[in-house]
Amino acid sequence: MTRIESETSASLLRERGVPQGSCLGPVLFNLYTSDFPTCIKHCTAHLYADDCQLHLSYDPNSVNEAFSHINSDLENISRWSVDNGLKLNVGKCTVLHVMPHNVLQALTARGVGVVLDGEFLTLCDKVKTLGVILDSDLSFSEHVTYAIQRALGRLRGLYRFRYLLPEFAKLQLMQSMVFSTIYYCYPAYGNSISRGDVERIQKLQNSAIRFIFSLKRYDHVSPFRDAANLLPMESVCRILTCSLIHKVLSNQEPQYLSERLLFREEVSQRSTRHGYLLDFRKVRHEVGRRSFSYFGPKLYNDLPLSLKQYSCGSFKLKLKDYLSVDK
Repeated sequence: MTRIESETSASLLRERGVPQGSCLGPVLFNLYTSDFPTCIKHCTAHLYADDCQLHLSYDPNSVNEAFSHINSDLENISRWSVDNGLKLNVGKCTVLHVMPHNVLQALTARGVGVVLDGEFLTLCDKVKTLGVILDSDLSFSEHVTYAIQRALGRLRGLYRFRYLLPEFAKLQLMQSMVFSTIYYCYPAYGNSISRGDVERIQKLQNSAIRFIFSLKRYDHVSPFRDAANLLPMESVCRILTCSLIHKVLSNQEPQYLSERLLFREEVSQRSTRHGYLLDFRKVRHEVGRRSFSYFGPKLYNDLPLSLKQYSCGSFKLKLKDYLSVDK
């Protein structure tokens, strides 16, 4: 029912749904779909608002069984949607395989695929999830390009004001509008990217510093970065990562990260000289070094014990001071 001044429309009876944009809409939707995960038997479901992702990890020798499990879960989801009056948008559903390209080509040639409502879902080499671009190699190079392009677009838009604004105002603009595009999920991808991508991110910071201090293209930025109390982007990534780990250890949440951060004395079940350090497995390949279970504990173990005694509120500031002296 809609009322404008003295005129009132007729009532419209709805058996399902809520008005778009309402405050209760998201809460009621979550309640309405609360039993959704029960129809998924093999995959792991990650839900955010009305978006859902299915993840399945499997052994290369069990490919056929894995695809059978995925398609079985998708069939259950389709049945659940019909029973609950929700329509699946099959056209927006895609599949990302994190596997060698030759294996994927062999599967495609054999006609093995992911099926939903009788349609083979589109294969993609990258997907965007909650603002982060995942590629089939998990190199995050596509996301670095995306974040840098967004940051440079904002930086170019501000260049017309470079002689009108004071330096402190330009620094605040860089922090809130330019650097923030890189900081978003930085601990999740910043420790796993190539050296070339690290240098690309650093060049972005250099361009922002030249904007702040109205420097020429080939002027050295290091003294001005120190004057602005900024650290190199690689150090920023280390601060954000260690701060995240410190917070997880202090609060024991989120659980999926807390489960991956165990002390050596917990793993060995006996007292050792280095029992206060976090345990991480030895890896021989670069892929293993990209995992949070490896780089997270390794970065945190490199910090002095005195830093780890601070509360979450003070830890980040103390760590920045420590790295500023250490650089």
